[in-house]
Amino acid sequence: MKALKGLATILVLVTVFTVSVVFVRFNSESTSIFLGGFKVFELPLSVLVLGAFVIGSILGLLFGLRIVKYFKMKAEIKHLKKLKLP
Repeated sequence: MKALKGLATILVLVTVFTVSVVFVRFNSESTSIFLGGFKVFELPLSVLVLGAFVIGSILGLLFGLRIVKYFKMKAEIKHLKKLKLP
């Protein structure tokens, strides 16, 4: 079962890598980012989209882990209150 899980992980990673390479290949047109009427920078569209995806994934993971930790701690407090000794 462990080998199957490892194989599935490798398959998913190879698929994501392949799709990313194809995406970068076909979206290399330069795109400008404007903030408040000022041109901030100009990068290929693929870099901007993949950068936004990576930043969003990292932020989502960090907030998700914090929420999970919060609910675990809340459940532990509830459990400890039930075990309250006189």
